[in-house]
Amino acid sequence: RTTGAGIFKVWKKFLSLLDDEFSELNRPIFEWRECNYIGSKCTLMRLNKEHWLLSIQCFQIDHKGPFLSIHAYSNSFSDNYSLIIIDDFSLMTKAGELVTYYESNLDQLSEIAKIEIAENHYCIKANQRNRYQKQTKEGAWKTYFRNLFEDSSFRKALWIKPKNLLNELGLQGDYEGVYETENWEYPDYLTNPSELVSFQSFAEYLETGRGPVCAGVPNNDWKKWEDYDID
Repeated sequence: RTTGAGIFKVWKKFLSLLDDEFSELNRPIFEWRECNYIGSKCTLMRLNKEHWLLSIQCFQIDHKGPFLSIHAYSNSFSDNYSLIIIDDFSLMTKAGELVTYYESNLDQLSEIAKIEIAENHYCIKANQRNRYQKQTKEGAWKTYFRNLFEDSSFRKALWIKPKNLLNELGLQGDYEGVYETENWEYPDYLTNPSELVSFQSFAEYLETGRGPVCAGVPNNDWKKWEDYDID
């Protein structure tokens, strides 16, 4: 494992960059009181010996509906930080009817058979529909999507894959290594990324290209941030 000057170099170029961007609120805000947090995924890519990409995909729901925000940090960007919002979610019944995001259509939740997320598709089986409907309280779309989020096949359709991330962010070429995790330690608004073991370990991976990577003490489950729910 690399120590000394190698790690110090990464702290200067990676951790300092993240601390600066997070201080400017260029970051996912799990405790944002204008929406409800559902889940997140961290993708760390070593593009080559000099360049890297950190992407935090954050799935949330607000008064308009569910959306996926991609917060990306890279020394290949001119401004270090890039944000992409994907809110192209369509809920369809077996009969092909569109279920829109309004409380008046909550009775249709048990009829949803397919969810289109941008260009990806997730199909819901009948037994899943019944289970999600029973677990969903009236008016609680956040509960419905949190139940869906427990299904690994839904998350597979939801998350943007590494190669597609590069294309979405306008980065050319391939990558030398990638680390992805759905369970990791994320700072609150009073904590800098550089203070956490998770981000320190991310920095070391980018420096050496080798694992293992320590994700810290995972706290990105929505239950850890439930106190900030807006309804």
